[in-house]
Amino acid sequence: MHSKSRWIQPIVPQGEHCNLAKLSESQVLAIIERLLVGETRTRIAHDFNVTISAVSRIAVGSNWKHLTAGRGIVKSTRGVKRGDR
Repeated sequence: MHSKSRWIQPIVPQGEHCNLAKLSESQVLAIIERLLVGETRTRIAHDFNVTISAVSRIAVGSNWKHLTAGRGIVKSTRGVKRGDR
């Protein structure tokens, strides 16, 4: 099938076009801006009603890659005491 070019790569929907998406592109951009300012992932997750891991995946660029590419939001707030921020 591949050698005779009868295979067509399926188009995978990205972002809010995916049926399982809980956030819109404007919400993800707002999350990115809040991460860049230094707001905690816990507070952001609570405000957008998603899990902390969802916000973390946006921060490291494993989800919503087309919006997070090149932003470099990798700072984690884990292990930081409240008074140290």
